[in-house]
Amino acid sequence: MRLFWRAFVLYLVVMLFLLLRWPVFDSPIHEAAAKGDRKYVITYISKGGDVDARDEESNYATPLSCAAANGRTEIVELLILNGAKVDATDDFARTPLMRAVENGHVDAAAILLKRGADANAKGLYSGETLLHLAASRDYGEIAILLLENGVDVNARNIFDETPLDYADNPKTADILRKYGGR
Repeated sequence: MRLFWRAFVLYLVVMLFLLLRWPVFDSPIHEAAAKGDRKYVITYISKGGDVDARDEESNYATPLSCAAANGRTEIVELLILNGAKVDATDDFARTPLMRAVENGHVDAAAILLKRGADANAKGLYSGETLLHLAASRDYGEIAILLLENGVDVNARNIFDETPLDYADNPKTADILRKYGGR
């Protein structure tokens, strides 16, 4: 009987993890953008759908933000080419570029930067830059991309910390120092 309860608790833990981790959307366009469903996105756009529609379940994110957060580069490009705002924010002031960076999607971040996204955007509450975020998650490739796009390597958050203060990985710290990080 003990084995049954252990298995049951493990099942509940796994289901809770999946529910908390798996994105939930009210809007089919947001789900299609997150999943990379090109056919649906094209149909939606061709029928005059709003490429900057907000989804309540995803903190009022736009389809572009959902695509960027999931590294769907083809959808990111498609939405931008059809007028999506590259710096639209959700309820937490996160831009599509922030969502790409926080999830480690270099190619999506590169497209957004190429299309004019603000590389110097800051977090709503902490004042952290995208470089703080990349450094904290040891995304060296993204850090280089941001630095090559003019991000301030010594920008400070509200706690007076620089991205170098966030870099736990020696390789990431070396990248920041190479670009003048202190």
